[in-house]
Amino acid sequence: MTPHLVILADDLTGAADAAASFAQAGLRTVVALSLAEAGFSEKNPTSFEVLSLSTDSRQVEAGEAARRVHQAVDWLRQNGFESPGTFFYKKIDSLLRGHPAVELAAMLDALGFDRALVAPAFPAQGRLTLAGQQVIGTGRAACQIDLGEIFGTPPGPGAEPQANPARIHWLPLGQVRQGWLADQPGLYIADAESEADLEALAHRMAEQGFHLACGSAGLARALQRVAFHPAGRTPPASRLARARLAARSVLVVAGSHAPALARQVEAARRSGIRVVVPGPSFLEEATFRPEELAYALALAGTLRSGQPAILTTAGLPLSPLGDEQVAERLAAVAGWMVEARLVGGLVLTGGDTATAVCRRLGASLIELHGEPMPGIAAGVLLDGPHAGLPVITKAGAFECDLKMLIEHF
Repeated sequence: MTPHLVILADDLTGAADAAASFAQAGLRTVVALSLAEAGFSEKNPTSFEVLSLSTDSRQVEAGEAARRVHQAVDWLRQNGFESPGTFFYKKIDSLLRGHPAVELAAMLDALGFDRALVAPAFPAQGRLTLAGQQVIGTGRAACQIDLGEIFGTPPGPGAEPQANPARIHWLPLGQVRQGWLADQPGLYIADAESEADLEALAHRMAEQGFHLACGSAGLARALQRVAFHPAGRTPPASRLARARLAARSVLVVAGSHAPALARQVEAARRSGIRVVVPGPSFLEEATFRPEELAYALALAGTLRSGQPAILTTAGLPLSPLGDEQVAERLAAVAGWMVEARLVGGLVLTGGDTATAVCRRLGASLIELHGEPMPGIAAGVLLDGPHAGLPVITKAGAFECDLKMLIEHF
């Protein structure tokens, strides 16, 4: 079956959060860790309706990121994951990290499309787009990112929102709300400060026959509400997931450097959840065996008692080993806990950490079951020796209550 929607994201948590609302609406939704691991037509012959694929390209150079997007589109075509009715979505980070413009350009080129709507706002997570600026947070803590610097030259004060020589069409709030016409090729970059704005954009995009949109999970959620709402569907349930959780604990693996995550971990600690932080050797030693480390034994003891626990490097200094190796070490500890049958569910925060843990567990696919909070994805591992293990993924910078995520299971 050809999917109705194909999402390309630059990391795993992004691929999951953009797809979560479609699963919540009852659409069969599958997330693939990377292109190398996406050959699931043989592993999983069951039909699906939404495919979300991570190109794992946020941390690579721009040229390599473009190459991976081209490769992904070529692979999708070669394997029959495209039809005239397929809609494509380029998921970008709401903080505009990575290479959003380069990857979108590569996707346009690979698909042969000449236009796309770009709307990175995610109001539910405090990300708004106003006058061509991505605004994150409120008050003194707010910061702004100039979309003109990311995608092209923004219009000056009072300028008409017409296409500039770079084929950028700026859509200010007034035009978003009153209606706009996509009568020229190019990128239509839109302001939005509410869910209603994003839904208005999704409506106009659908009416005008767009086949590609680019945004955060905010626009993806609006697109689902406007164009992907099957009647009578309910989110899938997992008897296996419930059976696992009846007897085992939830483990949170939190590996992001985001200040928001450090605050969330501290709040969870104050609420009574056990937080386990590795010692300095975890970030410094060249060799690593989790079963030799005291903190891993303490973590195992908490999980064995039936209590949830958080394993985290939040708040620790950057490691000279690099983020990827630290993520692999967190994954090794998590894998040891799962293999010891101490874990009934995982909460994975940060794209590198989520990818590393899934790979450590031999999983290449996640079937999503829903969206417990905006931008938070819940599902189960679909393949590998731990298939059926419940998993929640979260971008490290997204705001949420970790205790509530644990209780979601």
